[in-house]
Amino acid sequence: MQVHELQNRRIDPSTVLWDKLQEVDLINESILEAEFSQSANIVKPKAKTVEKPKRIQPVKLLDPKRWQSVGIFMSSLKIDVDSLRSALVSMEDKCDMDLLRGVFELRGTKEELGEIKSYLKGQEALPEEKRVPLDKPETFLLKLDAIPQFDTRVACFIFHETFMENTEAVDSKLIMLNDLVKIFRTGEEIRRLLGMVLRIGNYLNGGNRTRGQADGFKLDVLQKIRDVKMNNGGTMLTFIVRQYITVFQDEHLETATCPVPNITKILKVSQLEFDQFTRDTTKLLRDHKKCSDMLATVELEATEQDKEPFYSSTKMKLEAARTKIDSLGIDITKARKDFRSLMDFYAVQPKKANVEPEPKEFFDLWTSFCAEFKDIWEREIKLAMKRKKQAEVKKAQERVEFIRRQQKADHKSLSGGALSKNGEKPTSRKSGLKSRLRESRTMDSIIT
Repeated sequence: MQVHELQNRRIDPSTVLWDKLQEVDLINESILEAEFSQSANIVKPKAKTVEKPKRIQPVKLLDPKRWQSVGIFMSSLKIDVDSLRSALVSMEDKCDMDLLRGVFELRGTKEELGEIKSYLKGQEALPEEKRVPLDKPETFLLKLDAIPQFDTRVACFIFHETFMENTEAVDSKLIMLNDLVKIFRTGEEIRRLLGMVLRIGNYLNGGNRTRGQADGFKLDVLQKIRDVKMNNGGTMLTFIVRQYITVFQDEHLETATCPVPNITKILKVSQLEFDQFTRDTTKLLRDHKKCSDMLATVELEATEQDKEPFYSSTKMKLEAARTKIDSLGIDITKARKDFRSLMDFYAVQPKKANVEPEPKEFFDLWTSFCAEFKDIWEREIKLAMKRKKQAEVKKAQERVEFIRRQQKADHKSLSGGALSKNGEKPTSRKSGLKSRLRESRTMDSIIT
C-alpha cells in the first residue's frame, strides 16, 4: 500500500497509521533471508522424446468365427505342432485320439490355405520392414499343412481307433445273441419250465381230446398265462413259479438262481438285426479300402525319411483289420444260421415268407413272460426261505421240548428211588443260569 494511493481515494494520509509507522531494524537480516528466501526455478531443458515404433498388427485372413474357433482350440492344445509332427511321421511321440480328431476336423481348407500362401507370396516382394506377419490361427493352419501327408496320416490313425471300437461292439452283440440262443436251445431250466407249462395245460384240458393231449404248444401261450386267475388269488404264472421252486429248488433255496435268462439281455437281443450286422461290416470294408488307398499315396509321395515307420506300421494294422472283417462275416453267418435253427427247434414260423427272420420275432415272445416270472420268483424264493427257516426253528423247539420232558421224566424216576445219606429223598435243583445255557446250546446245535 502507498500513501499516495490513499490520496487518490480521498483519505487524509495523516489520519492513518501507515503515515507515521517506522520500520524496525532487524539484528540479523541474513537469518530472514535464509529462512524465507525461495530458490529460483531452474528451467530444465526438455528431453528429446524418442518415438517408439508402432507395433505391427498381424493380419487376419480367416473368417472371424473361424478365426475364433481355431484360436480357442490352440489355447486348449496340450502339445505343439512339432510334437504332433513327431507323432504322425516318426511315431516317436504318442498323441491323444480326441486331440487328433479335433485337429483333423479343424484343419485348413484348400481355399483357406490357398489364400494364406498367396498372401505370404505377396509379402515376399515387399521390404522386410513393410511386411505384415500372419496372426497365430493362420500360422497354426499353415504349420499343420506343412506336416507331410497330414490328412492321410490322421485319417489312418482315426480309422484304426474307430475300427477297434466298432468291431468290439459287433463282437459283444454277437456274443450276447449266441449266449441266449444256446440257453434257449440247450438250457435245462427252460426245458423244465416248458415241460411244466405243457403238463399243466394238458391236465386242465384233460377232458378235451384235441387240447388235452398236446405234445407241445405255440410260444405265444406264454404271454397268456398271466391272464389265468387262481381261485385263492394270484395267477397261473404264480402257481408255476411256486411249483418250480418246490420241485427243483427246495433243497438249495439259498443258492438257487432264477431259471429264466436276464430280461435286460433279452430286450437288447430282440432289438438286434442281422441286416444291421451286414451294414456294419460293409461300412468297415468301405472304410478299410479308403484307408488303404490313402496309405498308397504315402508310399508314392512321402520321402524315405518321412515314409517310415508310419507306412509299415499302418500296413500291418490294415492287414490285421481285413482278417478281422472276414472273421466277423463268418461269425455273423454262423449266428444267423444258429438263430434260424432255434426258430425251427421251437417250430416258430417267420412272419414273412422267404425272408430271413430277425431276433425280434423269437425273443419278443419271451420278454413279458420272463420279466414277470423273475419278479414273482424273487418274491416267492424269499417267502420259501422264510417258511423253511420258520419250520427249522419250530422243529428245533419241538426237539428241545422233547429233550426237556425226557430229562424231567428221568430226573423224577431217579429221585423217586434214591435216598440221601440221612435217609431222605434228595430235593431237585431249580433250573438256574447254567441249565438255561445248556438248553440254549442244545437249541443252537439242533438248528444248525
